[in-house]
Amino acid sequence: MKFQEFLPALPLQPYVHHYAILEDDRSDLTGITDRTPPNLSTGLLFYYRLESPVIITNGVYDAALPQSFLMPHCVQSQHWLYHKPLGVFGIMFKPGKLRYFFPYPLLEYQDKAVPILDFGDKGMQELEERILEAKTTAERIQAANNYLLNRLRRIDRPTDLIDWTLSQLFANPGKHINHLPLEVKISERHFRRLFEREMGVNPKAWQKLARFTQAMNLMQSPRFRSLTNVAHSCGYYDQNHFIEEFKFFIRLTPGEFLRQIPAITELTAWRGEVVDRREFER
Repeated sequence: MKFQEFLPALPLQPYVHHYAILEDDRSDLTGITDRTPPNLSTGLLFYYRLESPVIITNGVYDAALPQSFLMPHCVQSQHWLYHKPLGVFGIMFKPGKLRYFFPYPLLEYQDKAVPILDFGDKGMQELEERILEAKTTAERIQAANNYLLNRLRRIDRPTDLIDWTLSQLFANPGKHINHLPLEVKISERHFRRLFEREMGVNPKAWQKLARFTQAMNLMQSPRFRSLTNVAHSCGYYDQNHFIEEFKFFIRLTPGEFLRQIPAITELTAWRGEVVDRREFER
């Protein structure tokens, strides 16, 4: 299995974390299985090579994936099953930035793969055609850059309350998200409705997911020193709180996760710094 990451065009970098290629040349009649934990990743995925169905199960969605789809927030673990080689191209957005390009009611789509055709967006359908017909990675990247740059020219949204909230939580993971509305003098109810509309998940659930994702990424990074240090860095009250939330998301303790990191998770782990054309294999 091989994973590659690519930087988007410079004007897109405040919004798009990276473009990704994941390829697996294995075949197995009994099925190839994997598991991915919940994460903050949102984006558009295109299977340009799909020789057999890829089936995911997460308690909400249990079906074969569409060939091309929007992937909103996943707050459930995903179980994967496929039998033949595949190749997928992903446009992966930074936390909170998908909403600038696709102003859809994301809360309705949580943990679901939404076929691009369902949106009735001609531009998205043309992008799908170009990416699936492309012969090279460079052609797929060019198609993505052209499409997103065109949409970017139509974006007229200043930094808003949601961007401010996310910056506060990343700077101080231990800060309680319910305290933030008081700082900007709006009601907690209004804040919750705004957050759900823009992010597709309620504020408390997003904070729990963000803490978990940050912890999981630290555990897979060269900066990892100890689980105690991870718990402290990610704003958990204590070690027990860390273990309980980790088990809630992936049904493993942090120690168990370290001993059996799934292949896809190891390859696609969130890396703060994207290195153009960097490759990982497993």
